[in-house]
Amino acid sequence: MKSRQVDELFASYITGRSPGAAVIVIQDGKIAHEAGYGLADLAKGTPVTPSQIFHLASVGKQFTALAVLILVEKGKLDLDDPVEKYLPELANFGNGVTIRRLLNDTSGIPDAYSGDLYKALMQQAARPTNADLLAVLSTADGLLFDPGFQFKYSNTGYDVLGALIERVSGESYPDFLEENIFGPLGMKNSFSLPSPRQKTDPLLAHSYVKYQGVIQPYDTYWLDDIVGSGTIYSNVEDMFLYDQALYTDAIIPQSTLAEAFQPAVLYDGVKYPYGFGWEIKDENGIRSYWHSGKWLGYRSFYERFPDLKLSIVVLMNWNYGPTVEDVESSIRKIYLD
Repeated sequence: MKSRQVDELFASYITGRSPGAAVIVIQDGKIAHEAGYGLADLAKGTPVTPSQIFHLASVGKQFTALAVLILVEKGKLDLDDPVEKYLPELANFGNGVTIRRLLNDTSGIPDAYSGDLYKALMQQAARPTNADLLAVLSTADGLLFDPGFQFKYSNTGYDVLGALIERVSGESYPDFLEENIFGPLGMKNSFSLPSPRQKTDPLLAHSYVKYQGVIQPYDTYWLDDIVGSGTIYSNVEDMFLYDQALYTDAIIPQSTLAEAFQPAVLYDGVKYPYGFGWEIKDENGIRSYWHSGKWLGYRSFYERFPDLKLSIVVLMNWNYGPTVEDVESSIRKIYLD
């Protein structure tokens, strides 16, 4: 009955000739609903299946956070260390910019993707990397606010964490995630940019945008090689493996993982409902952790209700029509009613 309701929901705005979506609902460790809708490739007429690979956009931030916690567990760093200890290029920000505050988005780090810093980044390279980002940030005049005093969502902060992972581990961000998360969990269809799979993997769903009324593919961007804030591709089948691993010690002990689900604590003691790459919600006594993402034409949403052993993942390859938040909300209502 509930699966049919989800099918009807998607049928209301996705046709056999439009870009589509893949969805999975996980309940009590089993797949309650899994399906693909619409097309992964409009030119070839390739249908979306649960195996199709989508860009996770900002849902990928939690993998960056998890990678940092893996380094904590390995004894390579401490969450309350100033980031300048490992990235001396950022000494201009002072020792208040800690790893924890970067994870919580309370560091005050300036936005490198707007204003003069963005212009400087454009001049660094045609395809800038995290090293280019650090070079630009090293010239910044200061912080947006004193560390720990505010919350401000920051892609730049998570890209700094991407650089931190590479510096401390001595490996590239894609290799570290493959060796410590994707490989051990059997997530064979998950990877991070930069990777040739972005252009060669036959399972990859194209991204589509509507511009001046015309639907067209939009698969890459010049900032794709800066890692940390969202450069991960995956599919709902792999997300099932990942979701279930979060209930276990498969990646890191639960005691360490629990840090990711704690709200940020500001200087005045106020708690802000953002953990390490996870939004935190308590609605009518039902606790959940979630994140959404948007990049190019891809949109994503992942929500976990750990007390109910319920999770929902929605991956879309188009940027118009109903929002991914509205779609996931409709599915949530079906399974929580």
